[in-house]
Formats: sequence, C-alpha cells, structure tokens
Amino acid sequence: ELVVLLLLLISMADAVLVGTILLPHGDFAYDPTLFPVSTRERRLSEELALASRQAGQWLLEQAKPDVIFLSTPHGIKLDTDFGIYMSPQGSGYALIGNYLYNHNTSRFYNVRMYVELATKLCQQLCHLLQNNAPIFRHLSGIISYHVVSLMTS
Repeated sequence: ELVVLLLLLISMADAVLVGTILLPHGDFAYDPTLFPVSTRERRLSEELALASRQAGQWLLEQAKPDVIFLSTPHGIKLDTDFGIYMSPQGSGYALIGNYLYNHNTSRFYNVRMYVELATKLCQQLCHLLQNNAPIFRHLSGIISYHVVSLMTS
C-alpha cells in the first residue's frame, strides 16, 4: 500500500523523494539513561538513540527536504480509514519513563512538540488520494479548531 502511495505521489507531482526513515519509538529510544549504567539494555538503547539522532541529523542537514511526511499510530483513532491532519498546527507530548515495565523507575517526564502543518498541501494530498487510489477511498481529512495532537502518552 505504501509503494502505491509513493508511486502515485511521484507520478502526479513534481517532487523528488529524498529518503525515508523508520524510527523506533519508546522511552529507551529517547532516553537511554532510564536504564542502569552497566546493563545490556542501556548499551543497546544508547546505540539505538544515537542511530535515531544521526538519522534525524542526516534528514535535516544532508537531505534538506521541503516537506516531511510523518506517519504515526498516535493521535485520533479512526475505525476504518486513514486520516490526514489538516489543521495549521500540531502539538503533543510523550510521557517518558512509562514503558519500562521490568525496571523500577520513578523518573517520569513529558517531552512536548509543536509543529506547523502544511494545510494546503494536506488538503491537496487528501483530495488526490481519495480520487485516485482505491485503497484510500475512506481517507478522512481531520480538521480541528484547536491545535491537534500528534503524540500521546
């Protein structure tokens, strides 16, 4: 399905796909210090966090895209379709320290993010997909009159 989407976008727009990055999510990928210093989990999470930061650095400094498409399982749940946020701004937070089931940690904190969304581009993408890709016939444009949530705890 993703390949169909990418081919459709490339064939109908004057654009170049400069790269894709698939990043893990989870407390350990963001903050390896939640694990005790000399544990295997700490070492592996440090490697994962470093690789994730290097991927982000490559994206911003080398690829320098005009637009970043973010796909996330968080936010508003739709029963049968995909959704595209079409509000001008998005915000959210992640609760760090919550998913370390096997480790005793009382270190919980929120990481917040605020981003500007490309409203017109999102509307055009939604229209393009709804009218040209059968797998997206149930695509919904999500419009909020408040700042939309991109991440949840």
